[in-house]
Amino acid sequence: MNHLKLYLIVFLLLSTFTVTHALTTTNCDTERCRINNGDFLDITVSDCEECKKVTNNTGGHIFIPIKTCNEWRSFLIERANRDNISVESCVQIHATPVVTFDTPTYGINQTLSWTRISTASGGYRVEIQRDGGTWTVYNSNVSQPASGTTVSLTIPSSEFNSMGTRRFRVRANAVGPYPVGEWGLSPTRTIQKANQSAPSAPTCSSSTQSSVTISSCAGCEYRRATGSAQSSNTFTGLSADTAYTFSRRLAETTTHNASAWSSNVSCRTSAAVPTTPTGVTCSAVSTSQINVSWNAVSGATGYYIYRCTGSGCTPSSHVHTTSGTSWSNTGLSSGTTYGYRVRAYNASGTSGYSSITSCTTQSAVPATPTGVTCSAVSSSQINVSWNAVSGATGYYIYRCTGSGCTPSSHVHTTSGTSWSDTSLSSGTTYGYRVRAYNASGTSSYSSITSCTTQSAASGSLSFSSSTQNSITLYYSYSNGTNVSLFVGNSYWANLGSGNNWNYYTVSGLSSGSYYNFYLRNGTSSSSPLLASTSGSTQAATASGSLSCPSSTQNSITLYYSYSNGTNVSLFRDSSYLSNLGSGNNWNYYTVSGLSSGSYYNFYLRNGTSSSSPLLSSVSCNTQSGGGGGSCSPPYSHCSRRIDCNHCLTNLGIGCYTYTCCLGDGPSSYCIYGPNSAPCCCCK
Repeated sequence: MNHLKLYLIVFLLLSTFTVTHALTTTNCDTERCRINNGDFLDITVSDCEECKKVTNNTGGHIFIPIKTCNEWRSFLIERANRDNISVESCVQIHATPVVTFDTPTYGINQTLSWTRISTASGGYRVEIQRDGGTWTVYNSNVSQPASGTTVSLTIPSSEFNSMGTRRFRVRANAVGPYPVGEWGLSPTRTIQKANQSAPSAPTCSSSTQSSVTISSCAGCEYRRATGSAQSSNTFTGLSADTAYTFSRRLAETTTHNASAWSSNVSCRTSAAVPTTPTGVTCSAVSTSQINVSWNAVSGATGYYIYRCTGSGCTPSSHVHTTSGTSWSNTGLSSGTTYGYRVRAYNASGTSGYSSITSCTTQSAVPATPTGVTCSAVSSSQINVSWNAVSGATGYYIYRCTGSGCTPSSHVHTTSGTSWSDTSLSSGTTYGYRVRAYNASGTSSYSSITSCTTQSAASGSLSFSSSTQNSITLYYSYSNGTNVSLFVGNSYWANLGSGNNWNYYTVSGLSSGSYYNFYLRNGTSSSSPLLASTSGSTQAATASGSLSCPSSTQNSITLYYSYSNGTNVSLFRDSSYLSNLGSGNNWNYYTVSGLSSGSYYNFYLRNGTSSSSPLLSSVSCNTQSGGGGGSCSPPYSHCSRRIDCNHCLTNLGIGCYTYTCCLGDGPSSYCIYGPNSAPCCCCK
């Protein structure tokens, strides 16, 4: 039992009245208190843990709070006369609220909350202290909620539109027999700067050989690549004709943090004046055309070509502009000499003239082609070739059908010296002859050459069997030439020539897929088709698992695995979180930004849609915040209660086994370290 004597001097309590009585409570439940004689007002309380000074002396009443049986009681003493004090009743006073106020951000609403006092039906008084100054009323009557354990008050963003510190205090208002409660104080919080969104990527405004200017934005700073920030949007000291990357961000202010950097933009400095072109040559390809070419010049945007007519002339007439390194000069006179020279240019200027090159256009009709031969390569194709003719622009090929015939039908024109005649009839004789031509005319006919196509090839192809990744085919062919297997239009294998049959397995295919197969007499997708078939690989069944190995107050770590998956994706309820890949895989995935003490559903699906086939699902909780407490030596190495995994990972405790215990006491979460020594973690 604690004994409290409150010596209440007469002129402090009862003005000029003299108190010669003592007040004694005999148990915790008394509703009437006895008065004993004495020189001072003595209050003797059974099992009194703590007593307080007089808190109110108005209207002839004195409230004397004391704490008995873990409850505060306020003794209401009513003055009856100068020499007599009677006790009205013993009542409980308001509890002190526990106030929570997190660090505010500039210009953003913040919530002030405190524990709900069951007796505070008269509401609460909230006061604010700005930048360590005097306390002022913020809200004199915050209504008591009908239920719950917490009272909340939204502090609007206008309160945080200037930097500095803020602190709040809360107490219950007086109501009925209850006097005003004691103040509950929040921590003093410093307003932190607000974040800014990154601006859009800049654009290239202008450049010189040594500088680049990018587009500006209000309040921005700029950088090149990943270098230091600068206030100017012009970058100097750069190399000519070089690409650089630039970005920008909103700079830090007194109230806002710097934003993230924008996406990069690539800008190139201007090139130096190009050097004089070299390697200028020309060639006469016909009676009316000369081709001119030169070496590329670094940094050149394009080239000016100049021409003159006559042997030994100096080209001065600009006749063509191009960005390439060659030009075909057409419409010329036959048998005439032309001179050419070239200059390179870019935005910075134009080079000097190149050296002069001269050529003379052709003047004769081409000679008759010689060396005309043919060869039958299949039942439907004959290849024809001949010797090149000087001065010829191209060649006309003529054909006839039958042994000893004279070709008179023009069937093809080419600039080369060979041609493959396809889509012919099998076992048939064809005759060919060729004429050369250019702008001056056409040569006479060449000699005739004849060839007979091979007998027609035949074949069969059928589906035999399949697995998830392969299909086995049966094939046979007769009179084949480089008989080839195609998967769709893609060449797969050469199965040989002549006559043959066998099985062939096409591997490396996708499971559950349909394929078309073609047997062709040749190695091209356009070779004659002998047979075709189709078939499907066996489908692979996707499977997977999902579990929750660990969590914190704001995150949940999931373990997943899957087999035969296609774009396997993770969902929280119907919200897509991530594509985890295809095929077979396992790993951990941490979902952050969650609310503490909350329940979440996660789904593993074979696809990227919330309606894709479900492989597995799991429901998990984030951890709730712990209670108060402290640790006694020798187990006071941490200042807050946390989960065992955190102790293991962040406190460096190499535990062999560990146990997490529930509860609210200081040692309610314990782990056991080396040699089974307990380690206490408290919050």
